[in-house]
Amino acid sequence: LGSSSVFTFYEPKSKVAVRVPLPQRSGYLISGRARYDWQHGILCDDIREVRIAITYRELTEELAETDLGKLALERAKHVVAEPPKEEQQQQQH
Repeated sequence: LGSSSVFTFYEPKSKVAVRVPLPQRSGYLISGRARYDWQHGILCDDIREVRIAITYRELTEELAETDLGKLALERAKHVVAEPPKEEQQQQQH
């Protein structure tokens, strides 16, 4: 969250590595084969500044029903989209 970095996916059988840039304040959702069949994470060499990571494996039913849970689930649907314009403007100030 605090700084940009690179997220690396590695598929051990084929020895394929895929590196995905993570802009500052980015979020992502990993599911399917990428979550279960590929190794994934941020390599030590890709951490250049202080970095804060918040990981949710699954939302409990109780959390999913809260305003925060609903917001997280809604944002997770759009992880490949650009942040809303007001967030982009706040980042610039």
